[in-house]
Amino acid sequence: MKKLLLIISTFCFIIADESNNISTDPTLNGNSSIAIIDFNVINIENSNALALTERLRSEIIELNQFVVLERSAIQIIIDELEFQSSGFVDNNSAAELGKGIGAKYVLIGTVSKIGETYSVDSRLINVETATSIRSADFTHKGEIDGLIEGMKSIAYQISDTPIIKLVPIYRYWNKTNKDHFYTK
Repeated sequence: MKKLLLIISTFCFIIADESNNISTDPTLNGNSSIAIIDFNVINIENSNALALTERLRSEIIELNQFVVLERSAIQIIIDELEFQSSGFVDNNSAAELGKGIGAKYVLIGTVSKIGETYSVDSRLINVETATSIRSADFTHKGEIDGLIEGMKSIAYQISDTPIIKLVPIYRYWNKTNKDHFYTK
């Protein structure tokens, strides 16, 4: 009986601990649809922002946290709503667009340059509430192509996926037991 109570209480603690974790949010289970809007630009060429937006789409697809809606489908609704005609996208207009294409989330952002520093700022908008639920940013000093790797960082931040860094493993010969290696 004590063993059964111990197992049940341990299980309850595990569930309670997991409920505080954002990544266990049932809305981010790989089935939620997301529309990624082309980034707005400040002091850079629009073609660079389009290329970075496409890279971000690819990175988010690779993480398998969202169903990413195709750009062509999004563009049809943008044209119909005359969306982005002012060049400014706020939470309400992003939510309106998301509802028009059936997305649960809309990702909006800006790519900018100040001096020699480039930055990307983005927000994940919940379409139902028109509120920002996550934000992500990346800053790079140097050439704009340094932002390409930054799109991976933005994708991980938005999807709340931990970044895994690989470290080298070194193998050494065990002199006392000549048929075994050990890892340091």
